[in-house]
Amino acid sequence: MSFFGISVQPKLKFDVELPAPLILASAAFPYKLNDAKPASGRTTLSVSVDDGEFVPIASLIPGTQEQFPLQISFEMGASLSFKVDGPNAISVAGNFAAEDDDISEYGSDDFGIEGVSGDEDEEEDDDEEEDDEEEEEEEAAPVPEKKVADQKKAAADKKAAAEKKAAADKKAAADKKAAAEKKVAAETAAAAKKRTAAEANLPAAQSSPAKKAKSTDAAIAAAIAPKEVTLKGGLKVIDLTPADATAPRAKAGQRVQMRYIGKLTNGKVFDSNTKGSPFAFKLGRGEVIAGWDAGVVGLAVGQRRKLVIPPKMAYGKRGAPPDIPSNATLEFEVKLVSIN
Repeated sequence: MSFFGISVQPKLKFDVELPAPLILASAAFPYKLNDAKPASGRTTLSVSVDDGEFVPIASLIPGTQEQFPLQISFEMGASLSFKVDGPNAISVAGNFAAEDDDISEYGSDDFGIEGVSGDEDEEEDDDEEEDDEEEEEEEAAPVPEKKVADQKKAAADKKAAAEKKAAADKKAAADKKAAAEKKVAAETAAAAKKRTAAEANLPAAQSSPAKKAKSTDAAIAAAIAPKEVTLKGGLKVIDLTPADATAPRAKAGQRVQMRYIGKLTNGKVFDSNTKGSPFAFKLGRGEVIAGWDAGVVGLAVGQRRKLVIPPKMAYGKRGAPPDIPSNATLEFEVKLVSIN
């Protein structure tokens, strides 16, 4: 058997024509990741055979599952195309199931180069044997002291870099926690300020303490209740939670991942995504109904929003039988999980 190994980069397709039967053994993240967060760093490896449809064969998540065992065979002469969906590269390893000794090891830079055929002249074979003997002698030679020192220095530098990264990550986590606590304190102070302002605006004369308390509660509820905004086309948007000022917001052209619950106006749930893999689509590209393309824009990561979508921005007269009738107004509670 001969080794097979490639590194598939994001946004790039890797093509190869097999000179021998191939068995894929594993898929794994490299040492350095572009995105090491579990929520946003998930990356899927897919393969296409002879220009066919891409089929996912492994999904990796930073810090959770960074290596995936494979046992997939391909015939000699097959044309394979590999790609990854996500922010990180994936390394793929396997073995060629060669029937003779004419297949050399293959790596990312070797595809398209045929192995040495059995009918090469004997002089070339002799040269290869001499090269093998020289390599064996080099392997047997003692390692120079300078090389040992360089290796120790490299290991020490690697350890120091890892410790520095761990310290930076710890500081970033502490800063994030402090920012979250500061945000909670600010929101609490703002709510108290609204309550005070609402109480100050109430009429001075009240018929009874009970009526005064009831009026106070109603005024406060009105002051802090989510505001409804009507957009073009009759789409109504209500932010159910405030946006984190530091969180990124969804823009047209970005790939977003969502949780949602879809209801009819009578309260019947016709669709939802509350667990498992979030629903993902490219915003503003017509991959979803018009009410979603318009209503998700500006939503911050972690924020919840209610969308009241009129029929012309949903499924219109045709509906979506059997769950969605004709000319139905749809209500969605959505949450933006992440932006890629």
